[in-house]
Amino acid sequence: MNNVIWLLKALCRALGEVLTGWSNPWFAFERFLGQRLLSEEQALELASKTALRELRIIDTRVRRNPKCVWFGPFTGEVGYELLYWRGFIGACQEQLGLGPDEIGVISRGGVNGWYSKLASNYLDLYSIGGASLVGELQTDLYPIAFDRRHKSLVAVAKGSRRYWIHPRHLHQAIAEFKARPERLEKMQTVVSHLPISKDHLLNASPELLLAWQSIAKSLPRQYLTVKVYTGSNLNNPRHLNHITETLQTLGTQIPLVGLGRTVTTDSHADWTADLKSVAQPMQYVDPSINLGIQSLLIAHSTGFIGTYGGFSYLPLYLQVPTLALKDGGTFQKPAHEVMEKYVAKQLASDYEVIDISQTSVDQAISAFLGRP
Repeated sequence: MNNVIWLLKALCRALGEVLTGWSNPWFAFERFLGQRLLSEEQALELASKTALRELRIIDTRVRRNPKCVWFGPFTGEVGYELLYWRGFIGACQEQLGLGPDEIGVISRGGVNGWYSKLASNYLDLYSIGGASLVGELQTDLYPIAFDRRHKSLVAVAKGSRRYWIHPRHLHQAIAEFKARPERLEKMQTVVSHLPISKDHLLNASPELLLAWQSIAKSLPRQYLTVKVYTGSNLNNPRHLNHITETLQTLGTQIPLVGLGRTVTTDSHADWTADLKSVAQPMQYVDPSINLGIQSLLIAHSTGFIGTYGGFSYLPLYLQVPTLALKDGGTFQKPAHEVMEKYVAKQLASDYEVIDISQTSVDQAISAFLGRP
């Protein structure tokens, strides 16, 4: 009975994908039916081939009748957006032979500057439906209802909707790498990494620039940015307490700027929000420009200290010296670790990961601050 229910659900979802225009019939069939009936190895290979086939179809259409190609909407983890999605857009740009004026990106949090080298067109989901829309989309990688209910977003790409590349193409294309991180060479045609420019961040949007100018007035000339939060890589209370005590002392010696917010949109608790020696300029920043302001704070800092995870990849792309902290165990996303090391080497970024269950926090921070 369960198999019958699953089959009906898969068929309905595949049909919905086709009817709303997000997929061609073969893509929908393979995504919702074919992979479930294959072995893991066959499914991974099929995922990559299917995504690339879909992109080739888009490539043919674009060459026949060039129009703006929209990428998005992206509402997932910052780590995925930086390590994969942004690089995926770069690779598609190269393969499709498109200029920035022919590419549009849909994301959230005022991250225009992340994409300035890739796309001249940007749409922020907060400008359409606010936090409720962003939260709604975070639960669905294959937004059938989204296409139906939020006509304003579809209207933005009117006339080019068939050239709409959704994050599901990325998830399909990197499925094999996520399961087999040792196959890094296969990712070199899927993602293309570029640093994020400080100048592009400043030119992102008038709203972001206005908020940044207000915050920048109160910042010291030199400072370190810090963001310590609970996560799969740093969750031991004893270690977290030790880190915050060390930062509290450090903050009395050199200026520290925290990147936490009073209102959070995820389950990661911020451990630096209450430290008196850490400035907290993010407290009253609107969510619609939250990531953009954090990017600017990091870009203008002399270094970043924080939890090893998705957010710590932001200073990596901004080419700001980074000390990322974890507390033992196996990283739950080994593919991220492999990709992070590859990107750090490609961009010549100073990015160090320290296991504080093996090394003293004080020693790790002292060594980090003592670098030339």
